[in-house]
Amino acid sequence: MKSFFIKALPHAVAVIVFAIISVTFFSLIGDEYALKQSDIQHIMGMGKEINDYRMMHNGEEALWSDNMFGGMPAYQTGVRYPSNVFSYIEPALKLGLNGAIGTLFMCMLGFYIFCLCVRVNPWLGIAAAVSFGLSTINILYLGAGHTSKVNAIGYMAPILGGLLLAFRGKWVLGSAVFALFMTLHLRANHLQMTYYLMMLLGAVALAEVIKLVLKKELVYALKTSALLLVATIMAVLSNAGNLMTTYEYSKLTTRGKSELTMTKDGAAKESSDSQGLKTDYILEYNMAPGEPWSMVIPNAKGGSSMVSLADNKEALQQADRKTREQLKGFPQYWGEQGASAGAFYFGAAMMFLFVLALIFIKDSIKWPFLILSILAIFLAMKNMHGLNDFFIHKFPMYNKFRDTKMMLVLIQIMAPALGVLFIDQLIKSEITPKLRKSLWIGSGALLFIFILVMASPNMTGPFISSAEVEYLDNARTQYKGQADTLSMIDSIEDSLVDTRHFIFRQDAQRSLLWILFAVVLVVMASLKKLNVYVAASVLSIVCAIDMWSVSSRYMNESKVKNPQTGKQEYRHYAKIDDMAIPYSPDQCDLFILEKEKENVANFDGIKGQLLNEMLANKPYSQVKDKKKLEYAAAFGALGLNTDYRVLLANPAVFSEASMPYFHKSIGGYHAAKLKIYQEVIDFYLQDEIVALNQALQTRSKDTVDTALQNLQVLNMLNTRYIKYAGEAPPLDNSMNAFGNAWFAKDIQFMPTADAEMAALATADLRNTALVRDSFKGVVKPTQGLDSTATVSLTSYGTKRLIFSSKSNVEAPAIFSEIYYPEGWICRIDGNEVPVFKANYILRGVQVPAGEHQIEWSFEPASYSKGTTINYIGSISILMFVLLIFGLNLKNEVLKQ
Repeated sequence: MKSFFIKALPHAVAVIVFAIISVTFFSLIGDEYALKQSDIQHIMGMGKEINDYRMMHNGEEALWSDNMFGGMPAYQTGVRYPSNVFSYIEPALKLGLNGAIGTLFMCMLGFYIFCLCVRVNPWLGIAAAVSFGLSTINILYLGAGHTSKVNAIGYMAPILGGLLLAFRGKWVLGSAVFALFMTLHLRANHLQMTYYLMMLLGAVALAEVIKLVLKKELVYALKTSALLLVATIMAVLSNAGNLMTTYEYSKLTTRGKSELTMTKDGAAKESSDSQGLKTDYILEYNMAPGEPWSMVIPNAKGGSSMVSLADNKEALQQADRKTREQLKGFPQYWGEQGASAGAFYFGAAMMFLFVLALIFIKDSIKWPFLILSILAIFLAMKNMHGLNDFFIHKFPMYNKFRDTKMMLVLIQIMAPALGVLFIDQLIKSEITPKLRKSLWIGSGALLFIFILVMASPNMTGPFISSAEVEYLDNARTQYKGQADTLSMIDSIEDSLVDTRHFIFRQDAQRSLLWILFAVVLVVMASLKKLNVYVAASVLSIVCAIDMWSVSSRYMNESKVKNPQTGKQEYRHYAKIDDMAIPYSPDQCDLFILEKEKENVANFDGIKGQLLNEMLANKPYSQVKDKKKLEYAAAFGALGLNTDYRVLLANPAVFSEASMPYFHKSIGGYHAAKLKIYQEVIDFYLQDEIVALNQALQTRSKDTVDTALQNLQVLNMLNTRYIKYAGEAPPLDNSMNAFGNAWFAKDIQFMPTADAEMAALATADLRNTALVRDSFKGVVKPTQGLDSTATVSLTSYGTKRLIFSSKSNVEAPAIFSEIYYPEGWICRIDGNEVPVFKANYILRGVQVPAGEHQIEWSFEPASYSKGTTINYIGSISILMFVLLIFGLNLKNEVLKQ
């Protein structure tokens, strides 16, 4: 028994170390402060309606959200799947640590479990886990609020560990580890990370199978592969609800295939653009040549584009005095990404050990690691046009994801994995004089290459971005013939390069220090002068200091002056009140509230009920400003009981989340909008907003009134209010907006999507419905519809709408609700009726003559079936994991 506790000691120490590091790194998170996460703020704006619905309906999921883009499925804006039992287990694995603290803890714990799976000494595993956990990818994306991405990353290493453990002798236990963490990874719901994980697992599994076949262990390879496949299926079943709804939804989003064959200007669309994201959009944040050096030298391209040279006074001193003032306007970053929050840094010492391991380690895993590393680096860069084009156009599903430099996450995993395996093998294995000499020569050669790059920074590429080259060239053209000015421009360019050379060398010297520690570690290990405890201690300290010092550049407790209040505020942290309720209403929002709440019966009672629910739930219960809570409850009550739409008269309306927090917005913030809506944005809505703004600038009432009447598509979408200034009342567009529903007097059948889209510009949409030929059996032209015919909304619910209709003849009714074929069911007087798509993005039904009740209900089968499968799958996998872990623990205890 004593031996058992000795074995358990490093595990207990690991958990304590990881918890201390996580809590200390995010030390300000608590009752008063939270991380200032922009994407979390956006998510709260996007998910306000469905969160309010959940609180008001005893945990029931809304599934549909009307507060953005005219309406869209809520699957990717906060729908929960409580039928997956791992939603209750995951918090326990994180020791109850919340938010970013718990996620960082899980990243380190997960990597430590990987080290145990590959039988690395656990003390060394602590060092590698710290290096992985504090990698800047984790910190940068936690800071931005991409929590699901970092959660998904944190589970990738233990999944790989389970796979290797299974193929290397413990096929049942390894499969259990694999199944557990694959389930948690899929639950994180970040399919881009899953995509890269599958590439990693596929490459490693292939290498392991080949190795077993060469050792004539085909039977073991087959049964292990089969059990891992079963574990994967079980993990998928555990997350079936999320995966089924996401798959169903994805086909209808901007990631899916378009029916349009033309662009707005009439040109033919590229085939890739009709089936996925556009190439430029995919590669917008990919790297410049030489930027992968940032994995070893954080400022290889300057780090963050949000830091200007004015913030780096030491570097600015390297510039010619005459140019220092001009240089202050340039960013410190000189890469080619659309924007960079910071470098992808994986640790100088660990990357050095990784490269050395690729040369000398005696483990077949280095081959898939080498291939994937080269592939990841090439695909992360913009200039690899041939390779990128091949993957975007030919590789299955690759064009569904943007920011493909995220594939470097594989190196984030592989570098510390192979690095620590290498040190572990050096300590455990016999070192021949020949191998020792080779190790020393290899270390010296890598060290020489690094010093050469440090001495000659231009080897890593240009020190001026292409945008800056264009800017300076334009300036030269503008001042052509003015010798003094041209000389000054040349001086600015030279000083810019000199300044950035200094930034590069300064950071390279820092990395050199950590690489020298790694060299000493390798030399001492090769001489057998280093035991595992000393090696683990040194490596842990080096990794912790190295990674912490760089990550704290992007997440720290520094303060900046708020230009509005003049007070010093934390750069990366915000008051709990500001994060729990990220947006405050302005006078325009309050005007709409006062006007629209008159349409809600018992408004004050509903508001009070929602306020009580908020006070019983975090993070609302932590809010000290009760006025903010009351506003949040008031707009929540309004949102759950009214159906009007508001346009923010700004082109940025389609990338902001404050409007959806308060109203049913024409715009919103989401990376995967419905494709039909995005296409209408591209073809019409942006232009209508521009035209409206031009009219507003004239300050002429007649001009504005005419512009409002001409908002053909916005009026069709029932845009009742136009918000053009925060402190002014909105423009009331009720007279022009078509309303929630109307009868069409005429039907124009359209042969193609192109024809239907084009007709939106010319048809009288108030009286004419544009319907595709494929719906001819569903909708019929109207004959003799009189002016007394009406269809009006009588009851609004997020996923249930009730209308009353009255007409003298059978006629098609058009609803200003977004068409989504997977789940919306229409019933007239309780009987289900067929639905058709009208005006490219709206829903319609054929309504009989007379008076009727029309009910729309969102009942997606993918959700109901998926949640049932969730429950069965997650219970099954939990029982499997507990059984295998229990038997293994029992055997370990009996051995003592």
